[in-house]
Amino acid sequence: MLIAFTGDPYLARQEAKKEARLRGLPPRFLPASPEAIAALAQPGLFGEEGGILDLSELDEAGWKAIKDPLDRAAKGPDLLLYDPKAPSGRTRFYKNRGEVRNFPTPRFRERVVFVQNLLKARGLKAPAAVVHLLAESEADTEGLVREVEKLALLSPPLTPERVAPLLGWPAAASAFDLLDPLARREPGEALGIARTLFARGEPPLKILGALSWHYARLSELGFLLEAQPRAGEEEVARALGVAPFSARRLLAAYRRLGAGRVERALSLLLETELAVKTGADPEARLLALLVRLAR
Repeated sequence: MLIAFTGDPYLARQEAKKEARLRGLPPRFLPASPEAIAALAQPGLFGEEGGILDLSELDEAGWKAIKDPLDRAAKGPDLLLYDPKAPSGRTRFYKNRGEVRNFPTPRFRERVVFVQNLLKARGLKAPAAVVHLLAESEADTEGLVREVEKLALLSPPLTPERVAPLLGWPAAASAFDLLDPLARREPGEALGIARTLFARGEPPLKILGALSWHYARLSELGFLLEAQPRAGEEEVARALGVAPFSARRLLAAYRRLGAGRVERALSLLLETELAVKTGADPEARLLALLVRLAR
């Protein structure tokens, strides 16, 4: 049977190594070739040279060369495969001959939780501002792990002022970064951030979804402030289910926007989402939306 590890390169690699250790195999990665497959399919032949077949750099010609040997090997002992960015065709191939264990790259809230877990695993205490500083950086998953390892060398307390100069990755543009210039009625800055996100490969619908989430929280915040005009960060964080750091930014944005602009924005976001899902150009419609939201 084939057991393929896909998704985030770092997470898939770590899980593949963990599975190899559980099976008594050396957690090493072997280049994909018909010879390696034949050897791995025969228990004991490789001995300490066994491990995980690495398909991460395989091109189409390389895949054609190993497809039939993999098909035959699937009928034998379990074979571990590392193929983080497997195309859909390869993924179906693996599923039909075993199983696919997919480990998606943490995004948005999941990325914040991932950073929190990294800090906790190393016994580090950090305020929400530091957690978000890390989570909103350009670092990939492995980069986040390395950044937290660096912080373990710092004496407490961990503060944004002490942590920021040590980071090897610039801060990433996020939905909050879009929200701030929109609240200040600065469409040019918002358009620049959106184009940066496009260039980075962020799908327009995902950006739209993140904006919708923020404006929905702002609408909830409006109702909360009607009932509790003096509500502070902690009350807002508990009521909205966000970190205090996010609550502070939401409060600042709401004070600039006001109830009227927030409710108008929700209508515009819905209108744009419907347009994109019925065939409109996603990037063009999102850019047009940002201009309207900044008015």
